[in-house]
Amino acid sequence: GRPGEGAGEARGGSPRGPSPGASPGASPDVDRSGNARYQLPLHTLDKSAAGGGQPQQPHPGGGSGGSEEDEASVERDDYGFKLTDKEYIPMYREWSRQHKKKAGERKAKWMDMFRKSPGTSYLASDKLKKLVRKGVPDSSRGEVWMDVSGASQKKAANPGMYRSLVESSAVGCSPDSMAQIELDLPRTFPEHVQFKGGETPVMLSLRRVLMAYASRNKVVGYCQGMNFIVGIMLLFVDEERAFWLLCSLLEDILPPDYYTHDLSGCNVDLRVLKQMLLKRHPKLMKRCEEAGLGVEFFGLEWFIAIFSKTFPMETMLRVWDCIFLEGDKILFRVGLGIIEEHEKELLAIREPHELFQAVQGLGRAELDADNLLKVGFGLRMKRSQVEDLRHHYREEVRRERQERLAKKGEPEVGNC
Repeated sequence: GRPGEGAGEARGGSPRGPSPGASPGASPDVDRSGNARYQLPLHTLDKSAAGGGQPQQPHPGGGSGGSEEDEASVERDDYGFKLTDKEYIPMYREWSRQHKKKAGERKAKWMDMFRKSPGTSYLASDKLKKLVRKGVPDSSRGEVWMDVSGASQKKAANPGMYRSLVESSAVGCSPDSMAQIELDLPRTFPEHVQFKGGETPVMLSLRRVLMAYASRNKVVGYCQGMNFIVGIMLLFVDEERAFWLLCSLLEDILPPDYYTHDLSGCNVDLRVLKQMLLKRHPKLMKRCEEAGLGVEFFGLEWFIAIFSKTFPMETMLRVWDCIFLEGDKILFRVGLGIIEEHEKELLAIREPHELFQAVQGLGRAELDADNLLKVGFGLRMKRSQVEDLRHHYREEVRRERQERLAKKGEPEVGNC
């Protein structure tokens, strides 16, 4: 399976493609049982919709599962993920060769900044933002993520907390969260060299981090998508640092209700993204509406997995570099940047099913992170604009939720 397949599909539910009977522009409202209905306007999704189906690799051609094969014959990218698209492999190899030269030049600039600003004093450097946008060297990526996100400070302020949470997680982690974590562990990058084969060291670390976080934050618990995020983190930092990185991402960078039971914060951001797209790309949005494609068909996976199942690994890491330093506004810059880059080719597509496939494939072969970020950062977007839109749609999501609960005769619970 390729990235994008199954991410909007609840356990046991139907695929997330547009229903033949759906009204133009309709959006599925998926409940906890996995049953999908269609309604207008943009839906409110449940956590159960965030990651069903088979997991996908964060690069083109990454399969999921399959028979055992001779490792010597397997083509892998520079981070250990399997490459299966025969047409993509030579393009990737040539890009990788050129990228390594450029990465070496950028690393030299980072090392120069570190020499001039020892310890964490580099955080005050006027060169930091520019260097981060150009990409953090792999050898320093984990350390820089910890520093710029505030995770290092969290860790230092809470010595022993992670070990304590791990030791008590069998009791502290709810049965529902524990069961979902166990379901998702084998679905996490099953063909990566460090994840394949079951109870590998990195898989054991992944379990401990997810259960520890579910014990720490009982409002969120565990949400599908978090397994991929932590899985990527564990390629660059040890499990305790991955835990604190996750804490910073979910508690300081993203809205606090992004991964709550009804995905309130994520649903709000999908509506913000839709409004931005309506303003910037009205023709394309009209075409998508006519084809029955709501923003959630691509935006949900972008946001809930923080692009970890969307881009080639190198591009995804560049996006994360920026998110950890500059915050969640980058989600919109990157999302709009993808559409900006591909609008013409999407508008040229006439058949709805072809448009659906093309939208689902956005970003899969996006190796030119420099251009993607250039486009994204070139867009006029103020933090105040994002927050104003979020405030508007948060009230809308809350109002709709109250109306649904009132019809069912249930009291409102949760934080949205």
